[in-house]
Amino acid sequence: MKDSKTKTTSRLLTVREAAELTGYQPGTIRGWVNARMIAAVRIAHAIRIRDDDLQKFIESNTIAAAPPKKRLVKQ
Repeated sequence: MKDSKTKTTSRLLTVREAAELTGYQPGTIRGWVNARMIAAVRIAHAIRIRDDDLQKFIESNTIAAAPPKKRLVKQ
């Protein structure tokens, strides 16, 4: 039986892989991890980011598009 706090199995990404997927520099990803903006796993000195956590970070920082404005028609 799984513990309710245990996350489902997802792929662990390196900082470089997370950077490539997001288009940011590895240093930016490390900064976000250090600021605890992205959940991460530290194994010794290595940082790994679950792909699910990266996706959640992206979704939580997505800005929704505004509905189209009505155009005024000159008469």
